[in-house]
Order: sequence, then structure tokens, then C-alpha cells
Amino acid sequence: MGTQFKLSSKGDKQVKIKLSKIAKGLQNPKPVLKRIGIKLLIDIFLYFRQEGQQGYGGEKWADTQFGATNILQDTGVLRGSFTREIKRNSVEVGSPVEYSEYHQFGTDYIAARQMLPQENRATKIANEQVVKYINELKRKKV
Repeated sequence: MGTQFKLSSKGDKQVKIKLSKIAKGLQNPKPVLKRIGIKLLIDIFLYFRQEGQQGYGGEKWADTQFGATNILQDTGVLRGSFTREIKRNSVEVGSPVEYSEYHQFGTDYIAARQMLPQENRATKIANEQVVKYINELKRKKV
């Protein structure tokens, strides 16, 4: 039967109404997935601006061997290539640029410069957005 979300309450009518709003709002996860994707993209753009994830559980990106300024931003193609894709029950954030994985994970010749949020950071963002969304559903007028 797929994934199910069920809320029940005995007693207070207002509690039942609020629970009903939340349950109805959670039947379609796309709005909250969009928010999560946007927040993840904002983090990625911040990483490019400060050239690393310092302050977000990561490190400053390694300098280039040529001493270039604005690491990974010579043309702006890579920085501007990150997108989000909403699927049925998930959101994917990434870059279709072929060389993005070389910079993300590194090679024998290129230092890894993590552009995607670390798992614990992405989980924190997702949790914050879900809580915010549920709180908005609780306040929503019928």
C-alpha cells in the first residue's frame, strides 16, 4: 500500500482539526521538498562565495596550483549549474556539469573541494524545513 501517515486523537475538537490539517498537508510532500532543495542550493552558493564549507562543518577549499583567485569560479559555469529536482518522495540537488564530480571528490591531480552539503548539514536543513512546514500547517486556516 505504499507509505502511510496516520494521526488520531481522542477528545478535543481543535486538536483533531489541527491534526487533520497536518495530515492533509503531508499527503503531498512536494512543497516541503521544494523548500529543502532551495535551502540546499543556498548553502552551495554560500560555499562558492566563501570558497569552502568553513562554519558549516567543512573546510576551506584548497588553493589551486596556479594561485587563481575565486576558486572554481573562473567562468561561473560550475557555480551556476547546480539545480534541484523534486521526485515523488525526494529532492535531488546536484550539477550536470561533467567535471563537477572531479572537484567534489578530487582526483590524483585535483584536490577535493566539497560543493555539496555534508550529510549531517543536509539532514539538519531537511529537519528544520519539515518542522517549519508542519508548524505552518498547524496555523493554516481551513
